[in-house]
Amino acid sequence: MASRKIRASVTAFILAASIVPAVAADAVPKVVVDAVGYVGRPFADQDRDALRKPSEMVAFAKIQPGQKVADFMPGNGYYTRILAHLVGPQGRVYAFVPHGGANPQYVRDQIAASIKKGIAPPPRAVDAVIAIENVREYSNVMVIWEALTQYKGQFAVPDQLDAVWTSDNYHDLHTEALETPDVGAVDRAIFRALKNDGSYIVIDHAAAKGAGFK
Repeated sequence: MASRKIRASVTAFILAASIVPAVAADAVPKVVVDAVGYVGRPFADQDRDALRKPSEMVAFAKIQPGQKVADFMPGNGYYTRILAHLVGPQGRVYAFVPHGGANPQYVRDQIAASIKKGIAPPPRAVDAVIAIENVREYSNVMVIWEALTQYKGQFAVPDQLDAVWTSDNYHDLHTEALETPDVGAVDRAIFRALKNDGSYIVIDHAAAKGAGFK
């Protein structure tokens, strides 16, 4: 455990103007520039680049072509697409989506609340990355949809990983939807999934002073 490295970058994107980039823009490797600059990325993703600074963040993580990485709690796949182009056809990206299967009542309540408001229920968190997985140019993406608590914090992927990446969603491990009381167990499982020289990259919002896990 001690031999594994943690590269933790904790940032508040709502205060992006005050953030010092982890890597100077002119020091970003070309392979990262090409992955972020891929013309097929959704316009909505490209519009977020100024705030999220993907080139600098991915360069900081030192992820390389051919590596096997996990995008943990990938959201709409913003970084899944970038990482897939970066690691290339010889690499692999596991889009790991924890679900609230251990708390089915929460899901039912969400659906009931939407119906009461006369709106469509929210899509499943996994749907966005399944759509990516089904596109031929992202054939190196594999979606894993598991309930973390059901397996007592297990983080199971088919390969030992060079990196685990999570952006803007780590705090959700404390939410009712995922029902994950032992976040430390999840982290330990992630470390077990990493190679000895692997990296665990955590990017998240800065909480308001005194907010705790709220």
